[in-house]
Amino acid sequence: MSVRAKTIWITASLMLSAMVTILLVTQFILISGFERVEREQVLRNLNRAVDAIANNQQKLLTDVADWSFWGETYNFVLDHNPEYMENNLNPDGVTGQALNYLLFFDRKNRLVQATGYDIESQEELPVPKRLLEILKPGSQLIGGKELEGKSGIVMLPEGPLMLASRPVLKDDRSGPQAGTLVFAYFIDEPKVKEIAEVAHVNMSVYPYDGDMPADVAAFKKDPKKEVVQNASANKTAGYAVVKDALGQPGLVVKIEQPRDIYTQGRQTILYFIFTIILMAIVLSVVLAWTLNFYVSGPLARLSAQVNQIKTHARSFRVDIPKRQDEIGNLSLSINAMLGKLEAAQNGLEREKSLVEKKVVERTKQLAEAQAELAASVSSLPFGFAVISPQDEILHTNKLLNKMVGETIPEERSKTKRALAAIDAKFKPVTNILDDIHAVQKDGKPIERNISYGQLFLKFLFVPVVTKIEDVSQTIGTVVVLEDVTDERMLQRSRDEFFSIASHELRTPLTAIRGNTSLIQQYFDKDIKDPLLKEMIGDIHDGSERLIRIVNDFLDTSRLELGKLRFNNEPLVITDLLGDVVKQFDVTGSRKQLKIELEKPVGELPMVRADKERVRQIIINLVGNSIKFTDKGSIKVAATRDGNKVRISVRDTGEGIPENLQKLLFRKFQQANDNILTRDGVSGTGLGLYISKMLAKGMHGELYLVESKVGEGSCFALELPVA
Repeated sequence: MSVRAKTIWITASLMLSAMVTILLVTQFILISGFERVEREQVLRNLNRAVDAIANNQQKLLTDVADWSFWGETYNFVLDHNPEYMENNLNPDGVTGQALNYLLFFDRKNRLVQATGYDIESQEELPVPKRLLEILKPGSQLIGGKELEGKSGIVMLPEGPLMLASRPVLKDDRSGPQAGTLVFAYFIDEPKVKEIAEVAHVNMSVYPYDGDMPADVAAFKKDPKKEVVQNASANKTAGYAVVKDALGQPGLVVKIEQPRDIYTQGRQTILYFIFTIILMAIVLSVVLAWTLNFYVSGPLARLSAQVNQIKTHARSFRVDIPKRQDEIGNLSLSINAMLGKLEAAQNGLEREKSLVEKKVVERTKQLAEAQAELAASVSSLPFGFAVISPQDEILHTNKLLNKMVGETIPEERSKTKRALAAIDAKFKPVTNILDDIHAVQKDGKPIERNISYGQLFLKFLFVPVVTKIEDVSQTIGTVVVLEDVTDERMLQRSRDEFFSIASHELRTPLTAIRGNTSLIQQYFDKDIKDPLLKEMIGDIHDGSERLIRIVNDFLDTSRLELGKLRFNNEPLVITDLLGDVVKQFDVTGSRKQLKIELEKPVGELPMVRADKERVRQIIINLVGNSIKFTDKGSIKVAATRDGNKVRISVRDTGEGIPENLQKLLFRKFQQANDNILTRDGVSGTGLGLYISKMLAKGMHGELYLVESKVGEGSCFALELPVA
């Protein structure tokens, strides 16, 4: 589509959209505004009609007061004198008050006199039976002592009746009350017309349970229906329900009025819409001509010249229009761009020849680097392979082929089958493909030590990760296969040596300790030479230290070989902690250290563990605290943490430097600058190592909570709840 066509289409669309918007605004805002004003006017007229009925009801109360607070009426209710009836209850007296009925009741609400006349013909009317039933003794409409009286509408078969009652009192409104006087008249068509003239509305009244037009019946049937409804295009109506004296729906009031406001509003809006359409047509023509002359025409000519660029030489340039506007600036920019493009094309041809030379050089260098990489991989002392995410072997060496007993094909598409064959061969002891997939998914290396026939092999799976725009992505897996059979045999020989040597050393050491202990116990007084006593003491202390070292070696060997059995059973941990703290009271008092067991908050549950192994761990932790604490205190505490019980040992000792904390729990190492011992006197570096393995064997955990140099350390042992 050309720019000119687009301009016309856009202009027409904008004008159409504006017209539709104006129509919608007119329809939903202006029309709805007129309807709202019309509705409010109907509601006001409806309220006036209902208020007019209420005013008539109030006027009837006022009229009945003139008779009920009159001495002659008072005497008539008491003595029933005929003179009162002749003078007041005649047709002129009753109809002159615009009444249909006057009813007199005595103090016991018994009917004394009932008089009724037709207002128009002045003919005597019988009192309706339904009215007498409503006004029977005990009725809420008569018998009250309130001076204000009672009024309301009662529904009779003859039609709705407006009535009012007041107590019959003396002229000064004093008592005692002689009875009750009731005034009543029918709300018939003349009465409704009179009320409508007073309210200045076109009003109709229908009994709630009587015959009524269809629209009134529809309003009565659905109480939630709109009070104001459009009866026709030229009329609108309002409806209201007036309750009777007993609080039940009595009358349905309907008013009608012409829709002058709405009709005038619609005519005004139509004139407005016609004016807008005419203005839109004129503006569209003017705008289309202006855009064609100043925009679309010059753009069309410029577009035609730009299309000629591909068929002309590099030196082609477009014409510059005389007007200095955006199109003229665009023409200048196009010519400038054409000039730069011409220069760029010339430079590109020069760069092309240089790039071709560099590609040849880089290709040669890449081939050399690939040859060097292949030579390096082939010379590795272990099996090596690079696996793609599609389980294809990208690189490998001959040693891997030899170790797995498979020949890896050079064609990449066939290597997937070879990898599956290798996985199947090692399936009884490990799953190679699962480990490769896990590494590629999690991005974490995996190490597997397996026994395969008479060999011990170590598999190492390492992800190949690239980082593009700070996003890491695994693009393959490096598999390293190493034969560690000699190392395993050497480790086993060393462990067996330690075990045998420890057993062989413990027997003579036990004899030495026992003999020196007997000498100190029974022959101490016979030895006079103090130097000899000191030598015997050194021999005894040295034998005990050697026995502890041998026991540590034996425990380490049994733990590492999995030969140490644990008697895990329910255990009250507080009792055990109390025994250990009590055991160290003497040792702590020598160094003037306060060793205390903190009372737990609440009752601790029993733990499932080996009592003696727990004791061994706590003794080791408390012993270490005493060894490295010169002053202050050592606190032992136990708390519950979920489904575990945590035992903590906190001291105020010298603390462990942060850079040496990583040496904790390692075999033959202690957290000291001297890698052998921390104090240079005693210790094998096996205490925490053995304690951690014992905790693990009881499904627990031993760890360093915190440690600061000069402030002390805190270790924690966690054991499962029984």
